[in-house]
Amino acid sequence: SNILAAIGLAQLSRLPAILMRRRRTQAWYARQVAQLGLGALLVDADAYPNRGNAWMNVLVCPSARRRDRMLAAFAAADVEARPCFKPLHLQPALRGARVVGGAVSEDLFRRALLLPSGTGLAAADLRRIRAALERAAK
Repeated sequence: SNILAAIGLAQLSRLPAILMRRRRTQAWYARQVAQLGLGALLVDADAYPNRGNAWMNVLVCPSARRRDRMLAAFAAADVEARPCFKPLHLQPALRGARVVGGAVSEDLFRRALLLPSGTGLAAADLRRIRAALERAAK
């Protein structure tokens, strides 16, 4: 609608600041994950420097067990994190459908988790997230 288009157009002026903040958060996550040896953060910075939108921070853990331990640490710290998306071919509606490349998405579903990524993350939120990451690293 015209109203939604007007709101979207007005938000475009804020886009550079939003992207910068999200990229900073993603870089912060990359440092934490590397320092604590938690796995690998999926980052597109090498392929598209300063062009990625960093809308989602995906941590790929070495094992499903580590991923579950991390999710428990986040829950205990009241930090919202969740498993990676369930592949479509594992959804009941698509059972029996032809699958191409399903092993990769199944592995990510089993080992990866989505970290908090909103633009509203404050310093206090990052401290809570860091503490949860440290607990999960033990």
